[in-house]
Formats: sequence, structure tokens, C-alpha cells
Amino acid sequence: MDRLPVEVVSGILENVDTQQDMYQWALVNKLFYSIVNPLLWHSPSIYSTAEGVHPNFTQTLVKCLYVARQHYDGIHHATDLGYHVRRLTFNGYDLLHLVFLLVDQTPMLEEISMLNMYIDPATIGWIFRHCLSLERVYLSDVYSLRKSGLDALARYCRGVRDLTIDNCYNLTPLSLSALKDMPLLERLHISNNRWATNEETAVHLRNLKHLTHLRIFTMPGGEPFDGITNNFIRHFLPRNADDETPFPGLTDFFMGKTTKDPSNRVNNDVLIPFFKTHPCLEKIQLNGGAEINEDTLVAMAAYLPKLQHLDLCYTRGLSSQAIRQLVKACPELKMVDLTGCWLPQRCFPEVPGDELLVNYLGERTTALIRLDEQKLTFSAEDDVLTPSELEDAIAQLIEDEGDEDSDDNDNDDDNDDSEDNGNNEGNGNDNEGNGGE
Repeated sequence: MDRLPVEVVSGILENVDTQQDMYQWALVNKLFYSIVNPLLWHSPSIYSTAEGVHPNFTQTLVKCLYVARQHYDGIHHATDLGYHVRRLTFNGYDLLHLVFLLVDQTPMLEEISMLNMYIDPATIGWIFRHCLSLERVYLSDVYSLRKSGLDALARYCRGVRDLTIDNCYNLTPLSLSALKDMPLLERLHISNNRWATNEETAVHLRNLKHLTHLRIFTMPGGEPFDGITNNFIRHFLPRNADDETPFPGLTDFFMGKTTKDPSNRVNNDVLIPFFKTHPCLEKIQLNGGAEINEDTLVAMAAYLPKLQHLDLCYTRGLSSQAIRQLVKACPELKMVDLTGCWLPQRCFPEVPGDELLVNYLGERTTALIRLDEQKLTFSAEDDVLTPSELEDAIAQLIEDEGDEDSDDNDNDDDNDDSEDNGNNEGNGNDNEGNGGE
């Protein structure tokens, strides 16, 4: 075992799933130990799958790093443990002096999450000033976060590529002005902030030239006219023929709830020019009330050759034939989410199962639609549910919602201490139609 090449050992360890198993590999010999130890310390977690939240986690971690520094017996890692740490999560239970100590001992930190914290702006600035290697920042329910905090982030953490701002209600659109000084920022996710859909927010967003992923989700509920508007999206277009396109390399665009104001509702006036000027788009979410019709889908087919993932949830008035034509015109399109669109599954015979409504077209289904061996064509009349079908569909939806509520209650009972910091890229769904394939 001592003579195994490092590449072989690394390949073995890539298939180890749990920290406990990784720890056992560290005990094999010195070679395994030297390779495993940095992996063990890469992302020390406050959570344990067996016990939930680890009590006094931050204090314990600080103590471990401090004790390791006191050993001078020739052990290689004695002064380097903190340098292995790349990811940390803090929450409202962490004492600030322990946060200071831990940040000070982990100079190579690449990812930091702050959850449900109320810390003064000066403290936030201090943290960012001591995390110069950050690449990913997740801020959720940091109620004290203000413009000065993002100013400090932009000033000291210029290597950040991925930033999430969730439910930080003391920020304003102007707070985003500092982000233009972050030259590597590629991914921005703004959610549950009422200021997110203010037009001034869009004015500052258009200055982020290198964005590849932009996700804007608004606060649940709110006023009827809250939400993303036509004027908001218009700021993502060139102002004139000589103007540069904002974030021309955008690949992912997720847009949450749109306004219900009929005079400013998101429609083809901005959507079609947006698609035309952003040909790199691969993933799009337009659910929540945008006015989408056959012309929208035709524009996608014409201008988005790389489109792979399309979410049209709860968009009414779509035609099955237009969806099928879009799938055929976009060779890389592998997923179309049609949940709540009320399209009958009989217009998509490629979808497995015998449900009344189609919810999802996956990779297998889209491939079959392109193949179209039967040369199927569906009319507007085919999209109309009969009264009995409509009644059955409503009954099925009510039943499904009841099942989901029951599942949620069961999960709450089983996972009272669990928490999701929201860093996941998305809700990847490998199932086709309304069930498995």
C-alpha cells in the first residue's frame, strides 16, 4: 500500500462518500493520511446526519485548530490544519469572538455561508477583510447587512464568483452598485427581497458584465403589482445600436414572479429582444405570470441554439403543438417543465403513464418527440379538456396537494433540526412526465 502512486490513492478516495469512511482511510498509512487529511478538513460541518446540529460546533472547531498549533512533534499537519479548511457555515448561535478566531485561523477559505445572523456592519466588514480567497458567498437572513457590507465584499474579496443574497431586507437597489467592482462575479442569486424587482436594481445589475447565471426570485405574497416588469427586463437590453449587451455570456436566467400590472407585464416586447441578444442561454425559467405565447417559443427556437432546460410552470395559453415544435427546433433541449400549464398528456403520447395532464418532458421524451415517427400534429381543440376531464384533473390536483402536505408533515417530524442553506444549483429532476420512466 505504501508504494501505490498518489494518483491511484486519489482515485480510490474519490469514491468515498462519508466523512467517517474517509477517516478510516486516513488510518491506513502515512501516504493515505497525507492525502485524506486535507479532504477531512475541507468542509467541517455543523451538521451530523445522525445527531442533527453539532452542539458548540464553532467552539469545538476553534479549539481543535488551536490545539494542533501547540504540537511541535514533527507532525506535518500541526500548523497547517486551518489552511486545509475551504468552506465554513455560521449561524445566529455562533458567538462573534469565536467567529473571529475561526476566520483568523482559516486564511484559505473559499466559501462562506452566513445564516440567520444579526451582526453589525463593522463585523461583516472585518470578516470579508480576512477572507481574501473567497470564491462563493451565501448570505441568508443576515438582517443587519447593509450597503457597507457589500462594499467591503467587493473591496476585499475580488475573487468571488458566486454570490447569493436571500432575505436581507435592509439592503436597497443602490447596495448592488459595489458589485460592478467584482471582476470575476459570474453567478448572482437574489431571492426573497422586495427590493429585488425595483427597476433601480436592474440598472445596477446591467453593469455586471461577466454574469453567466442570474436568478431573481421575489418575496412570496406581497402586493399584486409586485414582481418583475417589462421595464425591469428592458434594462438587460442594449439601449441603442452602439450600446453593449449587458452580460452577453449569460447561460442561466431564472425569473420568479412577474407583476400583475397589465400595463407593465413581461411580454414579447422585451422577451424576444432579450433572447436575440443573449444567444448563449441554456437554462431559462419564466414561470410566474409572464405573457408567453407561440411567438415566444418561435423566438427561442430561432435565437437560442444551446437551450437545454426550459421552465414554463403555471403559464397558461400554451399550445401542445408549439411546445412540440420548439423541442424539434432545439436539438439540445432535454427538459421542459410544464407543471400547471394544463396541457393534456394525450398531446404528448411519448410521455409514459396515463395521467390527464403533462407536467414534465425529460430527456427520453424530448428525444422521442424529435424522432416523431408518426408525424403527429395537434390542434388547439386537442388542448381543450372536456368537462369530465377537467373535473378529474382538478380532483387529482387536490389529491396530490393533500399527499404533498402529508409528506411535508412527515418530513418536518423526522427532520426538525435539518436546514438547507440553499446553495444547491437547482432542482434537477430525472423523472419523465408525471412519474418515473
